[in-house]
Amino acid sequence: MEFEKININELLPQQAPFIMLDALTHFDEVITCTRMQIKADNLFVKNNKFTESGVIENIAQTCAARMGYINKYLCSGKVKIGFIGAIKNLVIEELPKVGDELKTTIEVVNEVFAITLVNAKVEVGDQLIATCEMKISITEMEGGEKRRGDKRRLDTGRGDKRRRDTRLLDTGRLDTGRLDTGQRDTRHETLNLVSNNLVSNNLASNSLASNSLVSNNLVSNNLVSNSLQASKTIDVRFSEVDSMNIVWHGSYAFYFEDAREAFGKKYGLGYLDIFDNGYYAPLVDLRFSYKKPLIYGRKARIDICFRNSESAKIIFDYEIYDLEDGSLIATGNSVQVFLDKQYQLVWTNPDFFTEWKRKYGLICTE
Repeated sequence: MEFEKININELLPQQAPFIMLDALTHFDEVITCTRMQIKADNLFVKNNKFTESGVIENIAQTCAARMGYINKYLCSGKVKIGFIGAIKNLVIEELPKVGDELKTTIEVVNEVFAITLVNAKVEVGDQLIATCEMKISITEMEGGEKRRGDKRRLDTGRGDKRRRDTRLLDTGRLDTGRLDTGQRDTRHETLNLVSNNLVSNNLASNSLASNSLVSNNLVSNNLVSNSLQASKTIDVRFSEVDSMNIVWHGSYAFYFEDAREAFGKKYGLGYLDIFDNGYYAPLVDLRFSYKKPLIYGRKARIDICFRNSESAKIIFDYEIYDLEDGSLIATGNSVQVFLDKQYQLVWTNPDFFTEWKRKYGLICTE
């Protein structure tokens, strides 16, 4: 069969403008390949680059296209909805730009009942863009139901570029920062986005944040009392939820960024403060651990805590709470490093950052 002649819309539960594939190019028992040219009006394009979320969406929809082909052309059935069960070891080497054509390849590692584990890679020409492992679980729900749901949402006219409908009706929870890697385990998965071992899995005893959870404390369960903390209260917007009315996984990265901005304003460590001192602070490590879904229309609070480190890094720990019932929604942490204005990595703490730490008692003075 000439796979590229198949209308990709027939294989996916998504509907435009949420389709992140142009064509299925190869299928066999183990390998599936797709292609997509990045266009300027793509929902995941920002500053002429295809964002990390778009790359992940492309991988997930390649998994969906594989299952759609099997269901429609091999089993003579209908396209079914799936869920992302886990993402592990996600590495995004470089963001592709508008005009690039993505070639995405998934290789089936294991398939048991309705659960499929694949290795995935995304390339532009000969350049490797991203790799990861992804686990997909297929449901009995058919894609037609999803399409009708998408159409109702499109008719509202309320979409914006922060809104992304989930591929495969994902239960909703993942995003990356550029140059992030990831590890996410099953059910209430922990997504570990780790780049170049910039973060240790062991928290030192004198850290400003503890990993222990105290479920009966509604305020800063994870964040000790003597740390630098800030909070940001949000209303869950329609643009941030998926077709199941729960917050789309990519929105959590925005929530963490909102918290970082709140912290920066409170303590004078915002992006502009860093820039004015001659540096950039890109995000290189982002981790999520999801406890329960967050529903559209609810209020939530994001708590952020600065975790002190001797290294030239800015490390934050996060907790998100549903303010209606006080339940813990998600936890996570992030790491930023310093680049100078020539985009070179800075290995020692900049003077302004050392002074900032001293101001808030984070450096012992004799």
